[in-house]
Parts: sequence; C-alpha cells; structure tokens
Amino acid sequence: MVGQDDEDGNNEDADDGGFEPRYLYNSAPELFSAMKGSMTKCAAFSTHNTLFDVFQVFRKVIAAYADRLAKNHLPASGPRAPTSPLDLKGVQAVCCVIGTAEYCDETLPQLEESLLKVISSDFEERVSFGAEQELLRGLMNRANQALVQSVQFSLDEAFGKMTRTNWAAFSQDVGDHSSYVGDISEKLPKQFTPVANHLSKIHYRFFCDKFVQAFVARFVAEIYKCKKISEQGAQQLLLDTALIKTSLLEAPVIAGKGRQMQTAYSNYVLREMGRAETILKVLSSPDVDADAISAMLSAGPGFTDSHVQQLMALRSGALVEGAAGSSASEDATAAGVAAIGSTMNYLGDAFKQKNAQASEDLKKFSGDIKKNFSKLSSFGGVNFQNLTGRK
Repeated sequence: MVGQDDEDGNNEDADDGGFEPRYLYNSAPELFSAMKGSMTKCAAFSTHNTLFDVFQVFRKVIAAYADRLAKNHLPASGPRAPTSPLDLKGVQAVCCVIGTAEYCDETLPQLEESLLKVISSDFEERVSFGAEQELLRGLMNRANQALVQSVQFSLDEAFGKMTRTNWAAFSQDVGDHSSYVGDISEKLPKQFTPVANHLSKIHYRFFCDKFVQAFVARFVAEIYKCKKISEQGAQQLLLDTALIKTSLLEAPVIAGKGRQMQTAYSNYVLREMGRAETILKVLSSPDVDADAISAMLSAGPGFTDSHVQQLMALRSGALVEGAAGSSASEDATAAGVAAIGSTMNYLGDAFKQKNAQASEDLKKFSGDIKKNFSKLSSFGGVNFQNLTGRK
C-alpha cells in the first residue's frame, strides 16, 4: 500500500522544502511510466491529431485517478462523515494521498514538456495539465483538512470537560492547570506523531499551520460556550491558556523528533493565543463596564464592538446568540472532477483515418495502449478498462 519511504526524518541539513514525498502509492510512478511509454509510441506514428487525442486521454486518466484516491482513501463527507479520530492506518492512507497527489502535481509538468517537444506546433498552445494540477492541489488540501479534523475529534472529550465546568462558581485556588489541559497536552503529540512520520517536511508544516488556526478558533468558541465565567474562573482559564499555548508550541517538535518549526508558526501561536488571553484578562478584571472592556480590547488586533457585547454577556451569563458559532467556522476544501465521457476507442477511430500503409501498425499501437492501461486497473481503485472502452 505504501510506496516510497524516506527514513532520514531527522536530517536537519536536508532541504527545508522537503518536496520529495515520504509516502506515496506505487501506482502513481507506474501510471506516469505507462503514459510516457504510450506517448512515445504514438509520436512514432503521428504528432498531430492522434497525439493530441492521447494527451486528452491522459487528462481524463489523471482526473479519474485523483477521484479514486479521494473516494477510496479519504474520510467520507456530508452525512456519512466520521465523528471520531482516524486510526493509524487511516492516517497513513490520508498521508499517502497527499504524497501521491504531490508526486503527480510535480510530474505532470515533465510529461507536458515531453509532449510539447514532439507534438505539432499547431497544438502547442492547447497542451496543458493546469486544470489537473489544480485538481490535485485541491485533493491535497482536502486530505490535509481530514488530518486536522481527525486531531480535532480527539480533543472533543477534553473540551467537553472544559465547558461542563461551572466557571461561574469556580472557587479553587489558581495555581495548577485544569484536568482538560492535561488531556490536550497528552493528546496533541500522540496525534501529531503519525502525521509527522508520514508527511514530507513542507506538508507537515502546512498541517501544523492549519491545525493551530482551527484550534485557536475552536478554543475561543469553547470559552463562549462556558456561558458565565467569574473573575476567579477567568484567572484559572488564563493559566490554562498559557499552558495550552506551550503545548501547541511543543507538540509539533516532539512529534517531529526534535525538528524545529519555522518562526512563523511560533509567532502565529503566540499572537492568536494572545487574543484568547486578552479575552480572559477582561473577564478576570473586576468591575469593568463596556467602555473599559473596549479600551482593553483595543490593545489587540481584530476586536470589534460585537466582541465587547459578547464579553459583557459572558460576564453576566447571557451568551450572545451565535457568538460561539461564528468564532468556530472553518473553511472546507473540496475538489470537483469532470465526468469521463471519452474512451480510448476514440483513438482507434482516429487511427483509422490515417493512410492505409500504416493502418495495421496503428491498430497494433491502439491495442498496446489499451493493454498498458488495463494493467493499471487496480491502481488506486481506478478501473482503467472503462477508460479504454473495454467491458
């Protein structure tokens, strides 16, 4: 199931980009090898309409391959979407989708360049895999979002503890973190580790960036779900926030076996968690009115008059309707795929239009293409026999 494995995960001197995927499905390089071989054979007979027809089939093959990767290896969406974290095999499969899509995205320009070298100049402006590359990048984004959502699911119980606590009547001495913070600090490195082990450096960093964005939005939303928070409760939450911030900074490094994150990641965590701290500082301040809250929030970016009203309601116990929901919204990425309508038999029809001298050779070549793609019928669950017109 898993293809290439880069064992040198601790090499800090390696290229920071990490563009070589650590894991991918073996079907991807084999698919491109078959397409390149078919292109070479076709170019020996025709560099005009027939070769352009081959290019069009390649586009449909890539689209079908991406579609099957999504259907076979990514969590379902909509009503059938999971509500629990992925297991280890599920994480590996999603990471393999990212690595495979990345490989295809990087290899398509090479195939395009090879086509442009042999195809007639009449078709040069029409040869492009740009749409397919966008499709693959959308697939990578969707897979990354699945990983982020999986880690979020693992924190449901911890956040449940947070919101079930009666913060309005909180009277314990502030000095140790709450139990839900310990759960979060324990879960994050465990959830991050298989992701770090199966993604290239650049995609692991992208995952971490997207996760912390989603986490901070959710954390702020969970604060509003507490409905009423006393000054002492806010002080405890403020302490909890500082420890959670430390966990967000440390978890990616622990999971990455000591590999440091980029400064931009740390800056983002400090800035965005600082927003949550500002909210809690307001709640922990005694006898503040709307003007005082507005003055305190003005020190931080992104706060508006609506935040003032939300915090006033939180202090009084009347949650402003929709406040939490609007804070927790996240973008979703989905890739659309065009239906496959043409078949490789179309190529056979195109070949028959050539001169009689080459008809037998062209017929044999068409059969070879069908044979080559039928060998790939099991790759990523794609039925290439349908693409070649075979029943």
